[in-house]
Amino acid sequence: MQLFPLNINYSFILHAHSHIAMLGWVYLIIYVLIVRFFIPKVKSSKPFYNRLFWLTEFSVIGMMIAFPIQGYALFSIVFSTMHILLSYVFCRIIWRDSLKEKTEAQRLLFVAILFMVLSTFGVWCLGPALNMLGKQNPFLSNCNSVFPAFSI
Repeated sequence: MQLFPLNINYSFILHAHSHIAMLGWVYLIIYVLIVRFFIPKVKSSKPFYNRLFWLTEFSVIGMMIAFPIQGYALFSIVFSTMHILLSYVFCRIIWRDSLKEKTEAQRLLFVAILFMVLSTFGVWCLGPALNMLGKQNPFLSNCNSVFPAFSI
């Protein structure tokens, strides 16, 4: 409920909030925990993990700035895409550098990594779907009715 009118686009703020909450807090906390508990100290102390973390943080900061200003547009999409690509790099190095023993936790981590990568395939399909069918396509109308907070 508003006490007084604001000259801001609330949906832009909502998109910024959801992206920063999930990608800026949850994803990065999981990043740190995976590196801490599944990567041997010899490998995790290499500067690559630190650089990848800060590049990912840079993409989150870019989304934090771009989304409230323009919503889903060029710069927010560039930073979101950058985050997805960096997460692919992270998944690849976790797969390569993780502990060699196949514990139950290790198997669950590999399944989680697989599902994280699979979950991004829908994002890659969103652009072509919008381009071919516009915002009135059935995919988006169904998505908006089920998840109104994520409407585009």
